[in-house]
Amino acid sequence: MPGPPGAGAGPAGGAPPRPPPTLLEFHSPHGVALLLFEVSALRRFLLRTYAMVPGGREDVTGVVERGLSALFGGV
Repeated sequence: MPGPPGAGAGPAGGAPPRPPPTLLEFHSPHGVALLLFEVSALRRFLLRTYAMVPGGREDVTGVVERGLSALFGGV
């Protein structure tokens, strides 16, 4: 049975489905930042941060706020 008008002949390909991205939501007095990450990229990032700062030794007072402000340029 022929395909719809305009359909090409020959093999069709596809790609395996990708896992959905992970959404991180950051809130500050200046607004909200929504960041999408591929799961594997987020996992690699977290493993590197855990290697640099042992669990329970975090001191993030103001660090996240300053980082987000720098990232978004005061938007």
